[in-house]
Amino acid sequence: MNCLNKIKHFFWRAYKNILPTKLKLKDKGIGSDDRCEFCDQSESSGHALWSCKTAEEVWSNTKLKLPFFQDPQRDFIDIVWAIYDTHPGINWELFAVTAWSLWNNRNKLHSAYLKEVQEVKQPIERPPIPAKPPWIPPNRGCFKVNTDGAIFEELGCCGIGVVIRNERGQLMGAMSKKFELPLDVLEVEAKALEEGMLLAWDLGLKEITLESDSELVVKALSDQRLLQISIQKVIEGIREGLKCFLAATVTHTRRSGNSPAHILARHAKLLNHSIIWVEDTPPIIVDHIQNDVTGLNSISFNEI
Repeated sequence: MNCLNKIKHFFWRAYKNILPTKLKLKDKGIGSDDRCEFCDQSESSGHALWSCKTAEEVWSNTKLKLPFFQDPQRDFIDIVWAIYDTHPGINWELFAVTAWSLWNNRNKLHSAYLKEVQEVKQPIERPPIPAKPPWIPPNRGCFKVNTDGAIFEELGCCGIGVVIRNERGQLMGAMSKKFELPLDVLEVEAKALEEGMLLAWDLGLKEITLESDSELVVKALSDQRLLQISIQKVIEGIREGLKCFLAATVTHTRRSGNSPAHILARHAKLLNHSIIWVEDTPPIIVDHIQNDVTGLNSISFNEI
């Protein structure tokens, strides 16, 4: 499909059945209410993007000739395949943009609802925000890719977090991903850098600065003598991958300058696999993203 990368990522998440609908979150033990905020039906991906009364109204106002399903599938990707089987010649670019718009509108409504709830309830405890975070924006036209890793010893697994921003501090993409592997500290930090590089490439970014709070991993990328066997293959893969970019550097930062990536790495503990955000800031790091860009020129928090 000839459409924006964020829409392609949305469809990839739908294909993998990892859109964080209320029903999906409830199945994972996150929250107990799976009701749609528009009509009180159970919110599966198929409901949110197809059979909800709000979605039905949106689809009816498009110029697409779509079929009617008496009992639509629960998962949206199954509905997509059913449409493809019966109406393969529809404008799939328009279909994709419409579906993404429905999901984006749903997320905005959900975020507004959560904000109202938090105003009257005890706020969710969040990691402390440093008063003056040393996050430094990349050069104009370049994108900074902050990465971090976390180990969950009690589960025998680990997680990584990735946050990609432009020179104005606006979020381009983010990832929280869980690995069912008992990696050590260096291994998970190296893996986080690799995943950050791959996400940047998938988003079509050509000039990047990879940034990690693991000084040993950063130094291993530039000095072969410091390369440890346990991370050798990953480091070599990163070196080769960076050659594909027009410009790429790797820098070290303190933990206080890497808070959003650290939070997403810890968040991976709650996941089955991964979540990717494209031009959409994860709610759990909104405050930290805004705090990082405080004082930057020509920045509007409403755009983040």
